Formats: sequence, structure tokens, C-alpha cells
Amino acid sequence: LSLVGSEMCIRDRDKGTLMDYDAETQKWSVTVTLGDGEMKFRWDAAWTINFGGSLGALTQDGGNIKVSAGTYTIVLDPEAKNATMTAN
Repeated sequence: LSLVGSEMCIRDRDKGTLMDYDAETQKWSVTVTLGDGEMKFRWDAAWTINFGGSLGALTQDGGNIKVSAGTYTIVLDPEAKNATMTAN
């Protein structure tokens, strides 16, 4: 699973930024520095499964998520289809 986004948001927008999986919580997380722009969650470096829209109500093929520059810890719960972004 990776974060992908606009060029200003994520450094390598083609590869994205890989997230770590916690088998105990069944959630994905990453601490990352982002620029102003947009992002989405994408599985397997393909667009077959991707989540976007609102962090509180992610949807398959949802719109890009707008982000402001900063360092964040992002946690994704794919079962609940929601995510949190906490500024560090």
C-alpha cells in the first residue's frame, strides 16, 4: 500500500510512499513530510484498488485528498474506510 499524489505533495509520485502494515491493529501507517497538493491511497502500484475522498469516509476511486505542507503521521483503516492525519 502506498500514498500517491501530486508532484508537489509526494516526492516520487509514480512510486508513491510505502506504508507499514500492523498485523495486530490491521491498519497501515507512515510518518511522511508532504508538500501542498493532493494524495490518495493505492494498492499494489496499480489503480485497481485506490481510496480517496474524505479521510472520514474514503471510497473506491474517490477524489483526491487535499493536503497542506507539513510532516504527518497517517494511519489508514481499510476495513472502516477511514484515515487520520496527525501533524507532527
